[in-house]
Amino acid sequence: MEAFIMVARSRSITVAAEKLFLSQGAVSRQILDLEKFVGVSLFSRGSKGLELTTAGQQLAAKIQPVLSQLEEVFASLKSPGRETLNISAMPSFGLEIISPAVNDFLQRNPQYLINFLTTVGDVNLEEEEFDAAIVLGEPRSRDGNPELLCTPSYFPYISADLAPCNQAVDHSVLYQHKLIGQLRHPDAWPEYFEQLGLVFSPDMVGGNHSMLTTSAQAVLQGTGVALLPEYIVHKYVMDGKVRRICDTPYLPRCSSYYLVSKKSVRERLIFLEFRSWLMQLCSALDSARPARHL
Repeated sequence: MEAFIMVARSRSITVAAEKLFLSQGAVSRQILDLEKFVGVSLFSRGSKGLELTTAGQQLAAKIQPVLSQLEEVFASLKSPGRETLNISAMPSFGLEIISPAVNDFLQRNPQYLINFLTTVGDVNLEEEEFDAAIVLGEPRSRDGNPELLCTPSYFPYISADLAPCNQAVDHSVLYQHKLIGQLRHPDAWPEYFEQLGLVFSPDMVGGNHSMLTTSAQAVLQGTGVALLPEYIVHKYVMDGKVRRICDTPYLPRCSSYYLVSKKSVRERLIFLEFRSWLMQLCSALDSARPARHL
């Protein structure tokens, strides 16, 4: 995601690559992966360089606050003279899972420095300056020794403004409000309705989002109902702003998170300890195996 924002700011892949310490090819591939992920073109060639399309402008407006939060958290952890590990992570995973917990890991391991860069899609570790990456969906390349981190369940969530917490809810709520779709999981709502034994109509979907975090914001703003993993909306549920409609879980295809790593880093103590901490952190999110407590 930093690559997208940096290209948007500089209007140049070359300048963005220099500032991110990546190759031009790596930045170009990240932009192409992001465009494939959201299903639309994000840049067009203009007289002054690359310009954001209308869709690109909308995406930038949505993700800039998220990335700013991550930058503030991760920047506060930097310190010279420590052994370093460079990690790529999905934006929602980085913001909701890693950033609230990583300070605990670093306090227990003050000799380490963990640098994070948020990206969307698969990562080519040989082309990019990452030691390891957390990716969503089974990685294309097997060279990164992919290790399953977790497979979170999704549930339907709605704003408490639309369904007050003092009122009972059932499956009828799904017919009373617009459904918020996910571009990555276009079959999620039809499959979930079939799983519940309910009749689905495409007209029930009011719009689609490319990111889990923006779907959660849409729910919070009362736009409709979204299928989301609990970790994305947990804080809103605890605050009484969002509630779960039912406890029947849904497991989208390609919704597992994996850790991929360079061969050169796998025997380093910093990676082994970070990997162990990350596996333990993710076990609480996993639908496929019993949770372990930190």
